[in-house]
Amino acid sequence: MGSQRRWEHERLLEDVPSGCRVTDRVAFEPRVPLLGPLYRAIFQLVFRHRHRRLRAEFTGVART
Repeated sequence: MGSQRRWEHERLLEDVPSGCRVTDRVAFEPRVPLLGPLYRAIFQLVFRHRHRRLRAEFTGVART
């Protein structure tokens, strides 16, 4: 990711009794340190949206 000096993304898939749990771990270091809180908020929104889309795709139910 060009706006980040360091970007690490790890996705963990776990079997659970109701199906599958998806957990994303993201670590980043912005090139402009003052933008860190803004990027954190944006990434949280993006991954929340991705997880809702995955849930809807595989269960037919979109929870917030």
